[in-house]
Amino acid sequence: AFGTELVKEKLGLGVNFKFVWVDLAPASVARDGHDGRGTTVAVDGAVLWRIPRYRMNWGLNFQNVGPNLAFIDEDQADPLPRNMKLGVAWWPLNIEGHDLILAGDLNKPFVRIDDGPLLNVGAEYSLGDYLSGRFGWVYEGWFSQIEPINGPSFGFGLRYKGFSFDYANVPQAPDLDRVSRFSFNAHF
Repeated sequence: AFGTELVKEKLGLGVNFKFVWVDLAPASVARDGHDGRGTTVAVDGAVLWRIPRYRMNWGLNFQNVGPNLAFIDEDQADPLPRNMKLGVAWWPLNIEGHDLILAGDLNKPFVRIDDGPLLNVGAEYSLGDYLSGRFGWVYEGWFSQIEPINGPSFGFGLRYKGFSFDYANVPQAPDLDRVSRFSFNAHF
């Protein structure tokens, strides 16, 4: 990954290069004896525009740009989940020991032509540098040809001396259980 400021404290640019490896099934369980394994490469690119006067940031991100993912042969390759994301964040409260961030992003997948946009909105309140609570909403109902994802998301974060733990609970497709995401981070 590489990031740089184009205009000091106002405009930034970032690029992320990645190797994509998907292992769906071993050859021993596949009907045709081929393993369900595929690899490719991809790149993400983003621009971040900071507006300190209004305590606001805008971002534009293109994700998973690269060749298709082939499991058995190139003629049957599948597209990566390419996506464009436009986001905004605003800090209405930013005083000693208290931060409130209101944020939203609009995701436009480019896997199928009929994929509609996905809207995420939410808020994060942080108490000091140690505890954060998060609540949001996911909405996919505009143009979706399938039953859309729609529902609340919530989570929290804990930070202490360069270490952090985050938890999030988010909705999936209507027939699937909600997803719990955990992350542990060390900051150097």
